Amino acid sequence: VLKGVSKGEGMLIALKNAKIDKSIAIGDSLNDVEMLKKADISVAMGNSSPQIKKLCKFTTQSVENDGVAVFLNNFL
Repeated sequence: VLKGVSKGEGMLIALKNAKIDKSIAIGDSLNDVEMLKKADISVAMGNSSPQIKKLCKFTTQSVENDGVAVFLNNFL
């Protein structure tokens, strides 16, 4: 990510360019905070810090346990 630009801003630009109005963000560390805050659905990986888990609507399995796939299979 470029200095002064957050993952959240990047996500919003990508959504706008793709003409998509809903988003799911999945993260596990402090550099994901802005993206998770801006997403319609925010998901913390199981190995995330308590701060990230508290911020998110959902928590999934850890990276080692295929958390992204587990969440998407159950949610979608």
